[in-house]
Amino acid sequence: MSSAKTKTNWGWRYLKDIVQRHFKGENVGFYAGDIYTAVANGIKTKKQFEKDKKSTDDISFMQEYLNIWLGNSEKSLYKYEDFEANQILQNAFIPLSDYDFMMGEENEYRPKDNEVRILAMDVAIATGQSNDNTAIILGNINKDTLLASVEYVNGVNGLGTDEQCLLVKRLFYEYNAHYFVFDSKGLGNSFYSALNKETFDPQRNVTYPAWRIHEDNMLMMCTQSALNEKISMATNDGEDVIIPVVGSASLNTLMHLALRKSLKDSVIKFLIDDGEASAYFEEQKYKDKWMLMTADERADKMLPYLNTKFMINEAVSLEAEMKDDGNIKVIETRTGYKDRFMALDYFNYFTTLLRTKWFNENDDDEIDVSEWELVF
Repeated sequence: MSSAKTKTNWGWRYLKDIVQRHFKGENVGFYAGDIYTAVANGIKTKKQFEKDKKSTDDISFMQEYLNIWLGNSEKSLYKYEDFEANQILQNAFIPLSDYDFMMGEENEYRPKDNEVRILAMDVAIATGQSNDNTAIILGNINKDTLLASVEYVNGVNGLGTDEQCLLVKRLFYEYNAHYFVFDSKGLGNSFYSALNKETFDPQRNVTYPAWRIHEDNMLMMCTQSALNEKISMATNDGEDVIIPVVGSASLNTLMHLALRKSLKDSVIKFLIDDGEASAYFEEQKYKDKWMLMTADERADKMLPYLNTKFMINEAVSLEAEMKDDGNIKVIETRTGYKDRFMALDYFNYFTTLLRTKWFNENDDDEIDVSEWELVF
């Protein structure tokens, strides 16, 4: 048996069938071992086990080392099968490393003219706490097909405001993005002030412009008063790319349900599973180069796929609680994280607003965003 996956995988159904047949008296058997079996039999040492556990995230450790098959909770707002059905993207956006940039390499990603590209971010404080990460998503929506694609997912921890500002602007311009969507409440205010200044990138020897709020009533993710407050905070001119998110119980509910509907309607696509990505790189895309790459080079290319898995696990691990006022609150259960999920929520809801805007621009009949939401 290889690593455990999710209970939607054929391996889980096959395993259950074998176990049931065995206990019904059929002449079939089964064996399952975990990391503790390996340590007990000298295949792995206790020191190796402790090292592996320390360097592996909780979800991967359960699957890879404990043979725990992950399934949906009865209270889950999202299901594994809804994500897995939409994991069709083979090629991720891979940012250039500083070394590649210095060597004059160009990013292999080629943006298309009929795409609107978005950077969505959930900002965290720079304390280095393992359960408080900044999550970044890069994705686009195709103007012709109206399909959204999440092409890059990452989580970073312990970065200060200026470091995060530099990272965001570098990714934004390398990806040729059009909009920056982020949670601007609380800590987001100080981050917004940093974005409103020019940012020098010493590794790339380039100065990125200041950013300001993008004022479009059809693309608002906050109240008008909150938007006016953000606009008044700006002290510099700059590019109008910022879409501030000022969360509330009602807006959060709309975002959660919009994501659920996008998954059900298959209008949002994700990167393939990291196991599939590794095989794709080795057998197809980098057929003659993959094994010659350094461990760091392979890790950089695998990172968006791994983080996509983490993002999906975060979403599926959330339980929905219906409040008395009709709003939905999501609660972290298994993973203890929801940073990547929140960045996905922002990205998806903004693509929903874009669809509504485009419909209204091309149709005399007014279309409300509620038509893209799912009644819970």
